[in-house]
Amino acid sequence: MKTRGLLLPLLALATLILGFATDVLLTAHQLPVQLATHFGTDGQANGWMARAGHVRFMLGIGLGVPLSIVLIIAIVSRLGGAGLNIPNRQYWLAPERRAQTLAFVQRQMVWFACLLVLFFVMIHHLILWANAHTPAMLSPSGLWIPIALFLAAIVAWTVAFIRPFRRTS
Repeated sequence: MKTRGLLLPLLALATLILGFATDVLLTAHQLPVQLATHFGTDGQANGWMARAGHVRFMLGIGLGVPLSIVLIIAIVSRLGGAGLNIPNRQYWLAPERRAQTLAFVQRQMVWFACLLVLFFVMIHHLILWANAHTPAMLSPSGLWIPIALFLAAIVAWTVAFIRPFRRTS
């Protein structure tokens, strides 16, 4: 398992969070006072929110979920990996490998938090785009492309996360 620092992913996350919050706040005026925020499989709007409520929700979930992940994994690391479920757990959390393993897990979870921020950026822009039309409508391809990109990123992240734990040497 390679040892790399946590600084780069934390800087990336801080930059993404700052960019996301700025983006939401700077584009909120483009939304109608009452906007469509939920859409059926046909792209038709079937749920609405007030603009202020949507902005608070997007900022809350877009900042809260990634930061919660970072906080939880920091606590798990502080507790020496208690509650951490990884393949070959005994081997990787043995005293001689614990610090390196927990550093790797922390780093990977911060990258995961970065992926989530990017996903929330995509969701916000899908809602902006859908509400720019009258009536508000979400293009099915407009929804599936970001979801497919996010799922592909999650699969790649999962492989990168699990692969080092498969071996025990």
